[in-house]
Amino acid sequence: MLQEILSLFRQSNGIPLSASVVARQLGLETAVVEQLLHTLVQRGRLTLVDEGCTGCTVCPLKKICAGAPTITQRGYALVDSKQ
Repeated sequence: MLQEILSLFRQSNGIPLSASVVARQLGLETAVVEQLLHTLVQRGRLTLVDEGCTGCTVCPLKKICAGAPTITQRGYALVDSKQ
C-alpha cells in the first residue's frame, strides 16, 4: 500500500496531495491514509507542506482530483522525485 501511495505522488509531478485526495484515489478511509502518510513522512519519503496546491488550471491531476488540497489544507509531497 505504501508503494501505491508513492506511485500517486510520482504521478502528481511534484504537486502536493492531501490525505483526502489519496484516500479517494485508493478507495480507503482518510484516517487510514493519514496514518500511512505519517509513516512515509517518518521514513523520509514524503514531506508535509502547508502551502497546498497552485490551482487546478495548471494541475496534471485535474481530471481525477476533487480540487483538494486547497491553500488552507495540509498536503504532502515527495521528498525527492527521483525515488
